[in-house]
Amino acid sequence: FFEQYHFRFEKGRRHEDFGLIPYVILKAKEVVSIEEGLYYYVERDHSITTSLDYEKIKKRLDDALYLYDMLMKKVAEDSFIQEDDKAFVYSYLANAMLGMGKDLEKNLLKSYVREVKLRNISSYLLDDSIGRKLKKMISTYFTTFYIKHFAK
Repeated sequence: FFEQYHFRFEKGRRHEDFGLIPYVILKAKEVVSIEEGLYYYVERDHSITTSLDYEKIKKRLDDALYLYDMLMKKVAEDSFIQEDDKAFVYSYLANAMLGMGKDLEKNLLKSYVREVKLRNISSYLLDDSIGRKLKKMISTYFTTFYIKHFAK
């Protein structure tokens, strides 16, 4: 399946799975979930994913934004993906991007929110219920507040 569609993880990027796996799922004819945990993640102190170093955090965010942009473009241009499926993935990506800002310090959060607003990320959130409409409104107009208090 990976070879058929020429799927590749982005080399040298953090969150490389974030930039590919949603697209892989969209391209699959069938997706199955099992209850057995087969993926084990090892966290190490001072690794790129747990580091509190400003430059490492900035690199993670820059990579996530880059992968978000690439994946949004790829999904938008794929005429074989149904519009409802695209909307669901766009919303998933928007939620993920908003969540990435939740633990950022003030200055980094400010620049991250600028990037989120530049991409109009909140506009991709689903708004098919009162709760989702409220979430979309708060994240659009009060992005920093939303990220700090509600993002997961």
